[in-house]
Amino acid sequence: MTARCDRCRKRLDDDGNRTATRVLCDTCYGQFIGLAAGFMTSATVEDAIPTAGWNERRRNQANPSE
Repeated sequence: MTARCDRCRKRLDDDGNRTATRVLCDTCYGQFIGLAAGFMTSATVEDAIPTAGWNERRRNQANPSE
């Protein structure tokens, strides 16, 4: 049976990215890491959301094929 992302339900080609409670695809994991980094640096959700967006844009610039 093929694994699926716990957030978006997309099929995973590999084992996925594990967090403490979930298995995520690369896209969802990137969003999760951005949110976690933003929350850890500022301790507010208002700052975590823009950090997640910045991380997503940075990843897309590094990998233009995605």
